[in-house]
Amino acid sequence: MHTRTGNAGFLTDDTRHCTYQCEDGFMSNVFLSGHLICGDQDQATVVAEFLPLHIELTRAEQGCLSFEVNLTENPWVWQVDEQFQDAASFRAHQQRVAESEWGRATENINRQYEIKGT
Repeated sequence: MHTRTGNAGFLTDDTRHCTYQCEDGFMSNVFLSGHLICGDQDQATVVAEFLPLHIELTRAEQGCLSFEVNLTENPWVWQVDEQFQDAASFRAHQQRVAESEWGRATENINRQYEIKGT
C-alpha cells in the first residue's frame, strides 16, 4: 500500500486497510475522489453488475452526504467521488464495503483514491 500522510489526507491504492488521523485528531467531512481502474473487460463487467446495488446501499448509509461513481471516456475506468459527514461514518462505510458482495467481487480491481478531511 502506498500512502502519503499529513493534513488529514493520504493517497493509496487500497483504502480498505488504511488508517489516518488529522493533526488535531479530529476529522469532519471526509472527501474521497479518484478512480476505479479495471484491468480487462471481465473486471469492467463485474463492476457494471455489482455497482447499482453498491451505490444504493452506500447512499442509504448514515453519514453519506454524496456518492457518485461514473464511467469515464475509458470503458474500464470509473470516476469515484464520495463525501461523508465525518471519519466515523467513512470508517463504517469502509467496513461495510469490505464485508459486502461488492467488496468481494471487486477486491482485485485497482483503486487510486485521494482522501481529504476538512
